[in-house]
Amino acid sequence: IAAAESGATITLFAGEYELPAFSNKELTFKGANRDGVIINDAPSGTAQNWLGSSFHFENLTAKGATAIYHGLANGVKTVTYKDCNVNNLRFLYAETVSFENCAFNSGAQEHSFWTYGASNVTVTDCTFNYTDRAVNCFSENGADHELDIAFTGCTFTYAGTSDAPEGAVEINSGSVKSIDLTMNNCTAPAKGAMWFNSQWDGKKGQNTVVE
Repeated sequence: IAAAESGATITLFAGEYELPAFSNKELTFKGANRDGVIINDAPSGTAQNWLGSSFHFENLTAKGATAIYHGLANGVKTVTYKDCNVNNLRFLYAETVSFENCAFNSGAQEHSFWTYGASNVTVTDCTFNYTDRAVNCFSENGADHELDIAFTGCTFTYAGTSDAPEGAVEINSGSVKSIDLTMNNCTAPAKGAMWFNSQWDGKKGQNTVVE
């Protein structure tokens, strides 16, 4: 992988893999079996050296993190997931991130993903199975940060034990300059709202547009 030229597609066979450090490359990682190929896309926190790189994951299981502040950080441009199982926690640092036909399972973790530094996030034809909240639209030190995030054809399933959970997509507009949230043809959970303003949102959704 370290020797691969930018633009290459790397096919992974059954097993578990961890991404090595590299920079200024665009690589596609394609699994031979969605359930049998596991790739750890949050191997060592935010100290990674992937400056200027883009990642594309297809037909595999993305393992994700089990602790906060882990993910594809340090100047990553674009990250895409297609036909993947997306497990554990994920912190979106890349400018553009997309998920297509993915199954999210955060287990007992708090969220499937936090938007963090991402500016453009699209989630299409995905399923979320979660026990707390599925997504947190939130950024640290994001006073000038503008977030566009769109869910299309997604299904949210609450699998927790609370009789009155808050909901699936949490909005903390107090952490950013603005949030533009689109929910198109999505299925809400049986318990809790499809989206809601976080109790920690000091702006109470004033700079949020929901379509």
